[in-house]
Amino acid sequence: MRKYMLLLLLAGIIFADSGFAYLQIINNGVIFSSDYRGTGIYSITDTVRAIGEPSRVRGRHSTIWKNEFILFKKIDSSGQTPCIYHIISGRIYELLDANPSVGVPQPLGDSLLIPLGDKVSIWKGNAILGQIPVRNSIQWITVDTVNARFAYIDDDGYLVIVNIADGSSSAIFPSLGYKPVWNPDGSKIALTGSNGIVVMDLQLNEFYEFADGRNFVWDTEPNRIVSADAGGIFVQVTFDHQYRVDSSEIWYWVPGAERYNITNTSELHEAMPAISPDGKFISFISIPDGDIYRAQISIGEDNKIQLIGITQIADGQDCPVVPYRKGGNDGTKTDLWVPYLHQKYDVPDYFNGSASCGPTSGLMAIQRYDKLPPHPITCSYPYTHTHDFGWYVPNEYEYNGYVYDHPGLAPKVGDYYSDTTVYGAHGFCTSPTDRVGTYGDSLVLLIQQHGLYSGWSSYSPPWSLYQGEIDSNDPMCALLYFGSSGHYNCWRGYFTDHCIIANDPYGDYNTSPWGQYNGEMAYYDWPGYDNGNYSPTVRYLFYARGDYIPPPADTIVDDLSAGFSANGPGNYWRAWLGGYDNHAFWTGSVLSGDDVNFATWTPILSSTGEYQIYVYIPSNYATAQARYQIHHSGTVDTVIVNQASYSNEWVSLGTYFCEPGDYVYLGDVTGASGDYISCDAVWFSPLGSGIIVDDGDPEFNTGGTWNVGSYPDSGWYSDYLWANALDTVDDWATWTPYIPDSGVYDVYMWWMPAANRCDSVFVRIMGAYNDSMFVSQSTGITEWHYLGRFLFHSGSSGYVGLSDRSATDGDVIIADAVRWIYIGNVDTLIDDYDDGFHRYADPAFWHDGTGGYDDHFWWTYSTESVDTCYVEWYPILPRPGEYEVLVYIPDNHATANARYRIFHSDGEDTMVVNQASYFNQWVSLGNYNFSGSSSEKVYLGDATGIQGNYIAFDAVWWRNIALDVAPKHPVPTEISISAYPNPFNSACVLDIVVPVESWLQFYDITGNKIDEISVKSGISRIIWRPENIGSGIYFAKLSNSIGAIKILYIK
Repeated sequence: MRKYMLLLLLAGIIFADSGFAYLQIINNGVIFSSDYRGTGIYSITDTVRAIGEPSRVRGRHSTIWKNEFILFKKIDSSGQTPCIYHIISGRIYELLDANPSVGVPQPLGDSLLIPLGDKVSIWKGNAILGQIPVRNSIQWITVDTVNARFAYIDDDGYLVIVNIADGSSSAIFPSLGYKPVWNPDGSKIALTGSNGIVVMDLQLNEFYEFADGRNFVWDTEPNRIVSADAGGIFVQVTFDHQYRVDSSEIWYWVPGAERYNITNTSELHEAMPAISPDGKFISFISIPDGDIYRAQISIGEDNKIQLIGITQIADGQDCPVVPYRKGGNDGTKTDLWVPYLHQKYDVPDYFNGSASCGPTSGLMAIQRYDKLPPHPITCSYPYTHTHDFGWYVPNEYEYNGYVYDHPGLAPKVGDYYSDTTVYGAHGFCTSPTDRVGTYGDSLVLLIQQHGLYSGWSSYSPPWSLYQGEIDSNDPMCALLYFGSSGHYNCWRGYFTDHCIIANDPYGDYNTSPWGQYNGEMAYYDWPGYDNGNYSPTVRYLFYARGDYIPPPADTIVDDLSAGFSANGPGNYWRAWLGGYDNHAFWTGSVLSGDDVNFATWTPILSSTGEYQIYVYIPSNYATAQARYQIHHSGTVDTVIVNQASYSNEWVSLGTYFCEPGDYVYLGDVTGASGDYISCDAVWFSPLGSGIIVDDGDPEFNTGGTWNVGSYPDSGWYSDYLWANALDTVDDWATWTPYIPDSGVYDVYMWWMPAANRCDSVFVRIMGAYNDSMFVSQSTGITEWHYLGRFLFHSGSSGYVGLSDRSATDGDVIIADAVRWIYIGNVDTLIDDYDDGFHRYADPAFWHDGTGGYDDHFWWTYSTESVDTCYVEWYPILPRPGEYEVLVYIPDNHATANARYRIFHSDGEDTMVVNQASYFNQWVSLGNYNFSGSSSEKVYLGDATGIQGNYIAFDAVWWRNIALDVAPKHPVPTEISISAYPNPFNSACVLDIVVPVESWLQFYDITGNKIDEISVKSGISRIIWRPENIGSGIYFAKLSNSIGAIKILYIK
């Protein structure tokens, strides 16, 4: 039998995409509500009052406990936190520390059960009494308080029932639905399934179904109806047609007995019922407006439920609008490349895109496999752009012997369009006369006829089915309930915390109004999970399996490219004909809080590796301090670029290890409002091979006796040289590159290990310093072997050498190729605006500080135990060795016991600094060995053991305190001296260049010498901390120079 699965158009008039939703009501009739996304909880009385910070409070799964508390969870940058709100006092209590995945607590008498990853914790009296393991990470459980058990849906779709006393469990009835709920006496359990509400009577082993039912709630007074037998269910039943809600009512259903309409109004479309704990009040919303209503529940003479005194309590327009915060998902991300197609904006202008989310979702899946040839069209909205395959949606075409000339109706949308008949993929999937949307069978056939395998999934498909398809590199099409109506997506990836990555053809439903040009890589949560995103009801999934051919690499993502996504209210985005490829988007900056508008750039990378990332700054509409976030290899770095300092040029964000799926994010929160922030192109430039000197190049030299390697595929460019380490001749080799830019380079040497290779081969790195090491050529694999990070001067003065003089435990040494990869200029002092400074967490938590090193630092408030904000400082060191690490403490907003973590070549150390004890001065963290590795850093988080103190983040300095040999750069012939900060408060840093040993002398304005410090020849850095002198002007000079500099000391 043909399955007539209908999709109705996603016009805003039929969706509750604004207003209130997810209601709770207590015994006195007071209502608590969230918004349509489940964001925030609000007390609805004469006013609308938020509970906590709405952007972090989640109301979707909130629960009433004892008529006194609301159980909910918070989500912020630190993770997910289970919470209790005390209704009378208005206080919020956090039950546990933040975790990556947490469910809303559920009551069991005086205890609470809290889903916590793959365990359920038993909480009572502010303590965890025990934990029960579950099959996978879950966030929703339902508790049978009578029989002391709970139930959940596992990743394979099974209903799992767990005995709380001993933790034993049984798995029954796969693929019935999602988010199970026990009835009051624990005899029945209800779920939301593909076709409506399903109820199981576990005592009688009977099943009951209410087709087209949704958003149900069990009657909390189970014995009021004689026929109810342990309770009835209040169910929303909605019917829509011609892009409007025809009716939506609340029904009362006694499974196995009766069902009837209890609202039956023509002027209201009731939805989302909630019942007070004593069963006396009902509340619900009207759709699509999201208005809130309340009524009393009574029993009529016919022994049926009736509602008395239906009263509007709140207008949906009064629901606060909280900007959507995309991201923050934990766990491993798996994302496939699927080209995006917007059903309204990426199609010919004459076509309104109405009822076309099914065909567009199908075409996205088809074009992952590059089945249809490009057919570029120019689209006018929301800005002029081109699209390669949107033409196929409404136009007749032929592919693989099939002609898509079936007429299909594109219904009018409001008063803006008339009904239109079109062909192509849209016509094939829809009816020529009825406004019913996409037939599921037709979508399957469309995919199949384009050379892919397709078919329907099971009813209420499980997470593991979807995850398995993505892991096999195949996307899926999905038929969902969004708000009150059906909608198709093309799903392309997931996070392991059960967040879906979708290409939504009508835009991201998380942002309001829906229908913007931002549907690529939208995040939606799987039913029963809440990671801060909208959670649609999953009805069916459709397979789309094929042989994937990766698209060509595209490392420049422009603002009109497929990998670019502009998110947030469309009326805040502006376009400018300038910048890279003569087009750029811009918007206004925001002072603080959450990003309202943001953009992402996702390249198509040919391989995993190191990339230099550049952003293009146009000459106009670019004045903000733009905070770019680089998402790479599971971590996030933030780089601030003052866009006003650049004009039509590429600006580097640094070098990062990237893998396919990584991206750059830019939001509009900058710390200042009213600036222009530009979003143009981003370039992911692979570092490539760097500078390579092979054994056949003229820059390669040898001494002694060398032989050509006999294994043609083992060497770099097919050959290598080898020498007998046991003969009496000293065999040596050198690689002398031309270094174009002075700076720090990562140095690698290529060799093929083998059993006869020497274990201890002497290697010299003659850069700015004379460094050496021993390497083993007998173990490992054939590859570039990392030697370390070293400073080289420009030109050909440096080299890498190798010899067999000390080689042991082997017969042969290998000389093949050496590679130099430029890292950057030496940077041992990392300030809070330098490239090596990386700041993490929500920008709203950070505050600008005035003062400190170079007159700027960042500060935030300390937390007790978990880092919410943190900073990492990465130096570029001139050579391996011992360094003293110093941190600069400003004279304000620095009162915490800061826990600095130093990552060095010998491991990790933590030093606690009481920032309140220092004022504008350098403080030593100690001496440590550093190899120059990119993983070496200083880390400081805001967790100090005490909440609410100021913690400052300023400069960190790596001071080289021991050089084994003299530097190889020329001896300076001139004298120079500089001081900073100037004026200074407690300490002044002086950089000195002098050809011979000298004395640094300090004088007051009367000419009296007050201090002197010995200075070695060469380059030195000295910290002067004056004692027992007053504020004023002083002079610093070298004993062998007549010049002096003026410095101002301010106590």
